[in-house]
Amino acid sequence: ANTRTIRGHKGWIRALAVTCDCRYIVSGADDKTARFWDCDSGALIHVLTGHRQAITGVDVSGCGLYLVTSSMDATVNLWDVRSGIQLANLFVGSAATCCKLSHDAGLILAGTLNSTLHIFDMRTLQELHVMRSQRLGIRACIFSKDSTKVLSAGSDGQVMVWDLNLFTFGKKNIDAPTATLKGHSNGVRALAWNPRNANQAVSGSDD
Repeated sequence: ANTRTIRGHKGWIRALAVTCDCRYIVSGADDKTARFWDCDSGALIHVLTGHRQAITGVDVSGCGLYLVTSSMDATVNLWDVRSGIQLANLFVGSAATCCKLSHDAGLILAGTLNSTLHIFDMRTLQELHVMRSQRLGIRACIFSKDSTKVLSAGSDGQVMVWDLNLFTFGKKNIDAPTATLKGHSNGVRALAWNPRNANQAVSGSDD
């Protein structure tokens, strides 16, 4: 049996994240809100409003101070966890399908239905790179633990590897990945990196 059922959203929940100390849960839903919950009590701490369409992704920084959300409204929002205040609204040009914060909380990553990956400096909010990725739209993206690599995956069934150390400083548009991993016969929806081995990752697909 489940320990607790938490209710509050008025639409499908499309994304979940847990803080590194396992004290809080963040959920993002079709009702255009992200909600911040206490794991132990189930109490609602913050309702984050600001997106104009469904929220597709949520992530919390390793330090637990910042939260990022992606939305079908083509924006990525950065939030202060303690206050629930929106710190930034970043435009990515097309429906944003996923988002991640680097483990050092220095970079924001977002993927779109238009098959682009966007990397922003979290401190200056400057867009550093736009990577041309999957042919049929991005469904998942993730940073490696050392924040030097990015994986992206999408409806074309491919996983792409991007080595940020190989990017030319000052070059914004990146047109080709470092490597492309093939093997799935259908779209890839989920990615995870092995925290104990920087050379191992897992992908989950509709196949």
